[in-house]
Amino acid sequence: MKKLKTILTILILLFCSYNVPTVNAKDKVNVYLFYGDGCPHCEAFMEYMDGLSDEEKSRFELVKYEVWYDEDNGTLMNDVAKAIGDSDVTGVPYIVIGKKSFSGYSEASNNDIQSAIDEAAKEDYDVMDNIDKKGNSKKDDKESSSNSLIVYISLAIIVVGVVGLLIYTKKSVE
Repeated sequence: MKKLKTILTILILLFCSYNVPTVNAKDKVNVYLFYGDGCPHCEAFMEYMDGLSDEEKSRFELVKYEVWYDEDNGTLMNDVAKAIGDSDVTGVPYIVIGKKSFSGYSEASNNDIQSAIDEAAKEDYDVMDNIDKKGNSKKDDKESSSNSLIVYISLAIIVVGVVGLLIYTKKSVE
């Protein structure tokens, strides 16, 4: 009976520890910049980002997409806007940090940009992970496949535990 309790305790601990939620704070946040070559506001934003301290720069990665002369990047900008719930964006710079976006740039938005980077560092969200090549949201598909995997693994653990208990009790009776 003591072995049975030990086995059950181990199985319960394995099952519970598997389902413990984890916090995924990102080391670096992706800051997406959709810009136009020659746009003075875009240049001002890039100068602001370049002028930050090394410590501040270590918290993000600036990913740039030129949209005036690259049609694919223009399409991507609209897909990203759609994925985070913005209506079609026509102006640049268009800046996306986590779930927040900024259309245009002025020095007055510097604090908001820093806050968005801080917030995005705490989240596990990157807009590029949540759109497919056609601009459709992939988040629902990812969540459902992840939940299905958890269910299947949990069921497998339970089945293995029950079979193990049956074998153990059968051997104990003999």
